[in-house]
Amino acid sequence: MTSEAERPGLWTRLVAHLGGEVPATTLEAYRRAGAGVYELLSEVELRRADVALEGGHHGSADRTSRTLELCAWNAFALQLLGDELLAGVYRAKPSTVGFVPPVTAEQAHAFYGQVEGWLSRAHQALSNPNYRLDVEVPAELPGWSETQDCPREHLEALVAAARRLYQRAAIALDDAARSQPSGEGQDLASLRELLAIVETAIGYADRLHRGDVDDEQVHERIEASVRHAIETAYLLGQVVAMPELLDRRRGKPPPGRLRRKLPLPGQPGFDPWCLTDPWVRSLREGDARSRKAIELLWRRDPHPDVTLAIQGQINQALARGAVAYATDRHGRPVGRYFCCPWAPIYVARRRVTIAGRPRR
Repeated sequence: MTSEAERPGLWTRLVAHLGGEVPATTLEAYRRAGAGVYELLSEVELRRADVALEGGHHGSADRTSRTLELCAWNAFALQLLGDELLAGVYRAKPSTVGFVPPVTAEQAHAFYGQVEGWLSRAHQALSNPNYRLDVEVPAELPGWSETQDCPREHLEALVAAARRLYQRAAIALDDAARSQPSGEGQDLASLRELLAIVETAIGYADRLHRGDVDDEQVHERIEASVRHAIETAYLLGQVVAMPELLDRRRGKPPPGRLRRKLPLPGQPGFDPWCLTDPWVRSLREGDARSRKAIELLWRRDPHPDVTLAIQGQINQALARGAVAYATDRHGRPVGRYFCCPWAPIYVARRRVTIAGRPRR
């Protein structure tokens, strides 16, 4: 499979060209370069098993060990997703191995593009017992590639990738649960709830996917369910590694000072990302398309003073506890708005006035 993917023949190239597919040469290089993440995750799992054998429990591990586990999980998950996308498309279209639809190439590249960073952090944690992360966690996945006409093979590859990620997340949770002290039942219940979300989303997508369904709306619904499953599984692996991250999902505001008076564009201290959900900011800052979107947003805002004044009011209300990050009836965060500037979604805890309008 690998040699065929790296050196496709003339007929393969012709068929791929006619089908609008693009070469996967760069992606194959990423696949080879990141293959070591599987061995790294196995090493982390052995270390976790050793802790259990010595009578310890998952939560008793030092912070550097938990950081190592989180970084190894993120590197593994991103590599797995990229690998599964390639393998899934190759299985669906064996006549064009070495080529993939453009949307698959873009998505796999986004996954692979973050592997090296997490792999480096994991090795730093292995080498330095005082290592501290340089990014906010829990981290989010790279942005999803959008297309009006999602190829069936891309969708099937996403479903297969979601299944694999779910299986590994379930193993990680089981390992942690076996050494869970009785007093930490709430965290374990929250983790199992996340796993149930993943399982439900994959099962729903599977049932929709059965049969030869070509309806565009059904395809979009399958894709939405699979994305939700993958995002939640990625998060689950991180909070299994660092259970304290569950506090962030429970709506606690991020650390740092919430300022009311925010500098305007062009003024010293202006922060173009001040409207963005703090928990996704680090990922968006590292994404070129997101940076361009933020730049365009401020360039086209006719009244940035009004925008920033409103954000300042929200910051103060959040600091006072008058508003909070919105959660559903199970206590899960609703999340952020889906497009630029990816702002958090808030709920008013008591009567508060924002932008001159009272909120109940």
